[in-house]
Amino acid sequence: MARVMIHAEHLPLNFWAEAVNTVCHIHDRITTRSGTAVTLYELWNGRKPNVKYFHVFGSTCYILANRDYHRKWDVKSKQGIFLGYSQNSRAYRVFNSISGTVMETINGLVNDFESSTTQTYDEDDETLNIRVDYSTKVLKADAQADGTSINSNTTSKEVIADNSELVPSAHMRKNHPPSSIIGDPSAAITTRKK
Repeated sequence: MARVMIHAEHLPLNFWAEAVNTVCHIHDRITTRSGTAVTLYELWNGRKPNVKYFHVFGSTCYILANRDYHRKWDVKSKQGIFLGYSQNSRAYRVFNSISGTVMETINGLVNDFESSTTQTYDEDDETLNIRVDYSTKVLKADAQADGTSINSNTTSKEVIADNSELVPSAHMRKNHPPSSIIGDPSAAITTRKK
């Protein structure tokens, strides 16, 4: 599982120890003992584990830089990589990209939805080279009503399908009848006099 976590986010292999620690932390809280529906954490501590704080390993993390003095317009967070959970406290272990160190912090915001990696495409992948033809061909045959002779020259008419999707506008249109409007709709806006 640790190898998959490192390779899924394209992280360097020197984070293998952090990946193994994170796997052990997750494994103790989600794996059930065979024959029972009890997790290992529940056997050891006597209560169900809280898993609401779990995040994706290798995600982009923003660390509040509360150790430094900041002026008004200075940046107050540093970007890092989420590496796991602390063994002794409720902090996260993150790799600070600016200083190049692994640190524990409570003041970290993990962005699980935006991956820190870019998706790569293989040039040999055949699925990327498939051309989709959205046009349909309609064949017309000129035939006489009696059916004795059929014109061998068939004409084809190409009909291009309109594939433009409707884009929702920012303005929400209300369907109120004009008879329900109180006052003159073309009049200017008026406020109450004090």
